[in-house]
Amino acid sequence: MKIVAQVKLLPASAHVADALAATLRTCNRAANAASEVAFDRDLKRRNGLQEAVYHRIKADFDLGAQAAVRTIKKVCDAYATLKANLKAGNLGPEGGKRRMRAESRPVRFREGAAQPYDDRMLTWNLDERTVSIWAVAGRLKGMAFICSPEAMKLLASRKGESDLVMRDEMFFLTAIVDVPEPHRTSPPGSSVWTSASSASPPPRTAGSCPAARSTATASGNATCGPHCRRSGQICHTPVEEHPAAGIQVRHPAQPHHRQEARAHR
Repeated sequence: MKIVAQVKLLPASAHVADALAATLRTCNRAANAASEVAFDRDLKRRNGLQEAVYHRIKADFDLGAQAAVRTIKKVCDAYATLKANLKAGNLGPEGGKRRMRAESRPVRFREGAAQPYDDRMLTWNLDERTVSIWAVAGRLKGMAFICSPEAMKLLASRKGESDLVMRDEMFFLTAIVDVPEPHRTSPPGSSVWTSASSASPPPRTAGSCPAARSTATASGNATCGPHCRRSGQICHTPVEEHPAAGIQVRHPAQPHHRQEARAHR
């Protein structure tokens, strides 16, 4: 399971903040240049596009080697996302104006769009809560950040890329962290089905559901499922949230239930 951990950067001065903003502008201008080549020459795969534009954008935009590689990958990821949206029909049917507009021009990046960083461009010091981050003006070392205690725990197992994001003149770093799936367990006495317990949900019987117990006969064969075993009829009763077990059950409230309850008194 993937979870996003976010921290807020605290630039020490306006000069440092301007350096971060200039880095995003430069990288996204380079991405737009690479996107035009990808569109004109139909180079949507990373290896082909990198061979065509790597040296050009590195020299024209004064990018570092890793920054140029991350920028090219960002372009390829954008075209992969566009292709998936077109295939899923998210941009409308074939021949639609929105779809034709998306297919007829290169992908464009805002000057403030997020920029991916790998571990060669970004170094975390969790003990001191600082980062060392690459910028077009040079490496910015010892930049402080703040985050929640939960984010700090997640960052301890962080691997791979992080994104530099600018929102409302503030800068953030977001990292995607892989965490194990939580183990689902059932409370004692409940009938909640878990993937670890069985391959299919067990039947909800009168012994496991308080709602069914309230209308059970002396034989104890009542259930809270869609059919009533006493009469064989379907219970068209509202579905409510079970207060104890956290499951959805059907509460029998049809006339045939009340008649049988009176008969057993």
